[in-house]
Amino acid sequence: MNKLRIYTAIVTGVILFLLIAFQANGQIKALKVGDRLPAAMEHRLLNYKSAKVNLDELQDKVVILDFFDTFCSNCIEAMPKLQKLQNELGDKLQIIVVTWQDSATITKFFRTNQYLKEKNIKLPIIVSDTTLKKLFIHQGLPHVAWLFKNRVAAITFSEFSKAEHVERLYQDGKIQLPLKNDFENNEPEAPVVGDSAHSDRGGSVLTGYRDGATEHGFLIYRDTMGYGTYGTLKNMPILAAYVSMWTKVKKPKFLLNKERIVWEVADSNKYNYLSDKLSYREWLLDYGICYERKIMRNVDDLEFAKSALEDMNQLLGLAVYWDERINDCLELKKLPANKINRKTVMQKTGGGDTMMIEGTDVLTFAVDMTKKYPPCIDLAKTDIKMEIGEFKTMEELNLQLAKYGLVISKGRRAIEVLVIKEK
Repeated sequence: MNKLRIYTAIVTGVILFLLIAFQANGQIKALKVGDRLPAAMEHRLLNYKSAKVNLDELQDKVVILDFFDTFCSNCIEAMPKLQKLQNELGDKLQIIVVTWQDSATITKFFRTNQYLKEKNIKLPIIVSDTTLKKLFIHQGLPHVAWLFKNRVAAITFSEFSKAEHVERLYQDGKIQLPLKNDFENNEPEAPVVGDSAHSDRGGSVLTGYRDGATEHGFLIYRDTMGYGTYGTLKNMPILAAYVSMWTKVKKPKFLLNKERIVWEVADSNKYNYLSDKLSYREWLLDYGICYERKIMRNVDDLEFAKSALEDMNQLLGLAVYWDERINDCLELKKLPANKINRKTVMQKTGGGDTMMIEGTDVLTFAVDMTKKYPPCIDLAKTDIKMEIGEFKTMEELNLQLAKYGLVISKGRRAIEVLVIKEK
């Protein structure tokens, strides 16, 4: 009898161990769209009718899990939109924001954040999360998971949290939203489709937006055996794709602002995000591109990028090139010695924080970064070190530049521009 009891205890222990191990493995396995949620998982939360919630209890509603933390400004900025959506569709929808931070941190943040107080944000918050972040793994915030009937309906971006999508999922039981995948391997795993694999030119592929692909600019790789060179870019606007390629051929020392882009096309919105009706991600679904190219020999980045630019022009029916055009601008010049008023210079300087700038080319770039003025052209071309304070007008900046023998004035001259022309 004692042996039987011992045997039974051992078997029971093994079974319990296997069950616990199975459950633990299930909890840390990342979920994909279509997967069922693990059963009986409770989560601590704030701003809810109870101190804990089991997502099983919400299976008859669309559940949106919006991952955030207090350091994510985009997450905080989006919360009023989420609150409005919750207020409008409360009978069909439950939005829960999820954070790894503890209850005390989150309580204090919501109590002291004036923006959230003014917007009257009362969304339920899962705190001290260690489970959901493993089920829905991510690197960037915000990160959003959609659930319905205890299954994962979508893993997507925050801008798709809209009433029309909630209604569709609630009525149809399924929905297709762009996949957010923070862990995609960007390097090509195999040669792209194109010419013969034995061709010296290799091949190329141009497609539209690719679901689940991580957005990135033009990257170049080489086969470790020396048999080929690969290039790839994914989910980029066409203009950004060209700029990314051109930086490997010609690296401009100025900011490519709107005055330096010449559009010779029927509709520039196809090439660059300009919409005031759609979010960037929604626009990208229609106009984003993916491009891959392979050359069956090792070439340097310059040669590869030039061949990719020619290929893109042919595939898209475009001519994209650098040119010079007459344009309004600001000119940074050396100030004549007789124009420097030493007394005024010593009395008036920039207010607030200051920054050290080394060289007039860096200064012109900094002026362009304000996006308040026409392109700034460096005609002084010196390596002088300058300490520049805050300025609200060009007059205020010129008062600071005078002690370095420099001045910025309005001008009109030929400047470098990027031309995008439909053939």
